[in-house]
Amino acid sequence: MSCICHFFKVLARRAGLLTTVAAAAFFLGAPAGEASARAAEPAYPATEVGGESQYSHFPIPLNQYKPAPPDASLSQVLTERNKQSGGFNLAVTLVFLGAIIHTFLAGRFERYSHKLALRYKEKLKETNFRVMHPEERLPVSFASAIFHFLGEVEAVFGIWIIPFMFVCWKYYSFEDFSAYLNYDCSFTEPMFVMIIMIIASSRPIFKLAESVVNYGAKLGKSSPGAWWISVMTLAPLLGSLITEPAAMTIGALILSKKFYDLKPKKTLMYATLGLLFVNISIGGTLTHFAAPPVVMVAEKWDWGLAHMIQHFGWKAVSAIIISNLAYFFFSSAREFARLAAQQREFNEFDDAVPQSWEDRNDKIPAWVTLAHVCFLTWTVLFAHEPVMFIGSFLFFIGFTVATPRSTRTRCPCAFP
Repeated sequence: MSCICHFFKVLARRAGLLTTVAAAAFFLGAPAGEASARAAEPAYPATEVGGESQYSHFPIPLNQYKPAPPDASLSQVLTERNKQSGGFNLAVTLVFLGAIIHTFLAGRFERYSHKLALRYKEKLKETNFRVMHPEERLPVSFASAIFHFLGEVEAVFGIWIIPFMFVCWKYYSFEDFSAYLNYDCSFTEPMFVMIIMIIASSRPIFKLAESVVNYGAKLGKSSPGAWWISVMTLAPLLGSLITEPAAMTIGALILSKKFYDLKPKKTLMYATLGLLFVNISIGGTLTHFAAPPVVMVAEKWDWGLAHMIQHFGWKAVSAIIISNLAYFFFSSAREFARLAAQQREFNEFDDAVPQSWEDRNDKIPAWVTLAHVCFLTWTVLFAHEPVMFIGSFLFFIGFTVATPRSTRTRCPCAFP
C-alpha cells in the first residue's frame, strides 16, 4: 500500500496540471448522464437471461448465443461465440492473459525497481545532493516508482482494468463499461476486505490479538512451537468473530514476527502458510456472519448461530486442532526444537532493540484499544452496507491521526 500511495504522489508531482486537466476532460467529457438514464432499462432483462437483469451489453449472456451443433468441439464453440461478439471475447481474453503474465513478472519488475533506485542514489551522491530543510525528503526515481508499482501483485488486475476499459469502449461504448461497473458488478466485498484488513492490522488490534494468542503460547513457555500452535488454532477461531480476512491478517502478522523471523526450513514455511489458509477457511464457520460463503446463504437458509455451532462449528474446531497437532508432532518436532534454541540466542537482543517502530512495547491506553475494537465491530456488523463502513473508516483514519503514538499503522504514507 505504501508504494502505491507513493507512486501516485510522485506521478502527481511529475505529471503536473496538464495531465490533471486531460484526465478531467476525458472522464467529464464522457456522456455519463446517458449511462445513468439508460441504466433504468437493462440491456438484458431478467426475463431474457433467466436470472438478474444485466445493464451492460457485454458480456453476452450464454442463452443469447446461437445454439452450437451437438458435435461441435470446444474451439469451434468459442470461435463462433467470438464471431457473434464481434471479436470482443478474444480481446478481453487477451487482456486477462496479459494480467496473468504480468502477475508472474511482478517479481522481476520489483527487482528492476530496486536497481533503478540504487542507481538514482548513486547519482545523488555524485551530485553531492544535500537535504536543505528538516521537512524536505530525498527525491526518488520516477522510473523506480513506476516499476515498484508494476511489481505490486495486489495492483496488477487494477492496472489491467485500464486496457479492459479501452477494449469495452472500442467494441461497445463507455456507457456500457460504466453500467458494467456500476450495476452488473458488486465491489462491496472487496471494499470490506480492504477496510477490515487495514483496521485489523492497526497496532491496537494487533497487540490485543497478540495478547490473546499469547495466553495459549504461555502454556508452552512461549517457545516457537507454542506460538505456532497457538496462532494456528486461535487465529482461525477468531475469524468467527472478526471475519476471516481480519483473522488472516492478524495470524500472518504474528507468525511473521514470532515464527518466520527465526528462518525455519522452507518446507515448514510453505506448509504453515497452506495450513493457515485451510484453518482460516473453516475457522469462520462458528458463526453465521464471518465467512463469506456462509453469509451468502445464511439468511436464505435460516442458519443462525446455534445452527452453525451444532452442524459446523464443533467439526471445524476438531479439524483445526487435530491437523495442527498431527503436523506438529509427526512432521516438524525436530525443526521446532532447533527454532527454540535459535530463539534463546536472539531473545536478549530482540528485547533490547525492537526491529521496527511498530514492535515497541510501550503500553497502549485501554480507551484507544476499545475505540479500535468498536471500529472493527461496526465494520463487521455493516459488512454489506458500504455507505456505513466506508463512513466509519473515514472516522477511523481521523482517530489514528489524532493518536499517532498509539495507533501508528504499517503504511507510513497514510499519516504524516
